[in-house]
Order: sequence, then structure tokens, then C-alpha cells
Amino acid sequence: MASTVAVEPTVNGYKVTAHFSRKVSDGNYGGTEAAVWVEGSIGPDATAAEIAFEAARLFMPARTAVYDELGIETQLEEETGLLRESVTPFVSAAQAEQAVNRKFGGSTPVSNNQKAVKVYDYAAKAWVEDHDLPEWVTEPAARLGIDRILRNTKKDDKNYVYYKEAGNNATHGKDGEPYMFWPPKD
Repeated sequence: MASTVAVEPTVNGYKVTAHFSRKVSDGNYGGTEAAVWVEGSIGPDATAAEIAFEAARLFMPARTAVYDELGIETQLEEETGLLRESVTPFVSAAQAEQAVNRKFGGSTPVSNNQKAVKVYDYAAKAWVEDHDLPEWVTEPAARLGIDRILRNTKKDDKNYVYYKEAGNNATHGKDGEPYMFWPPKD
């Protein structure tokens, strides 16, 4: 959450600008942000208290607009007159999917047991036919056209498995390196 106030002298008094922004995480390395800037003016003989009052008056509609845009539930505290978040916001899977569809025009579902991908099991030292890749591997593999994947188990922890692009054309990652597949955050 970011908020700023700027007070600048003008010919006829002061210009007061308030800015408020808020980000909401989607829980998987992304999220949504909304921001608003509002401006007001106050006379040349305004006191510091009057300038502060004007800034506070500008923040209420700014915060309300941002919270409404992000779908954050709020409540107005009667004693203080402050607008507070009533629940911790979280972008739902449906909202995240809608955002992706708006940005990229939809996506193609991928089977969780995609047989077109060959998997090299590093522990078995062999290409395996029977594999059940998680969706967080199959989806980017299909999108990037990756057809060979290395499955490896960390030596210290047999429960820790990671996947990366394999084969002669393994150049879909950063700086032409093999692409690494990362599980979503829990």
C-alpha cells in the first residue's frame, strides 16, 4: 500500500495532490494493482491544519475507488472516520483466470498426463514412458513447445523433485539456458 501527499504553492493558494495505490497478490508470483491520484486546492492563507484536513478529505474517495476496483471489503470506523479493510484480500483463481484472458486472449487447457512429452528420469538414468507430470510442468511445456523434460530428485531430500527442459533444443529459459519449472506457491 502506498500513499503520498504533495502540497505546492500556486498563484491563488495551494494545490493539494493525494495518491493512493494498493496491490493484491494472487498467491502465485503475481497479482493486481490499482492506483488513483486526486487533486484539490486551498486558499493562500490556509494553515497547516487546514492543508492536512484537505489532504485527508482527498484520501477518502481515493481509497474508496482503489478498494472498489480491487473488490476489497471495507468498513468505515465511526470514531475515527477512517476507511479500513475488513478482510484480507486475495485474488481468486477465477479472477486470476479472467485477468489472464483479458491480457492474453485465453489459454488452451493441457492434459495432466501429456504423452507427447518425453521425460528423462535422472535417478533411473533412462527415458520413461509412464509419467504423470504436474500441471505446473505440462502447461508451460505445451505453451513453449517443450517436448523433453529432465526429472531430478535432490540428493539430500528424496521428496524434493524438480523439472527442467532437456534435449538438444533446451533453450527456452533465461539467456538461452534450459527452462526450469517451478511449483506454484502454497
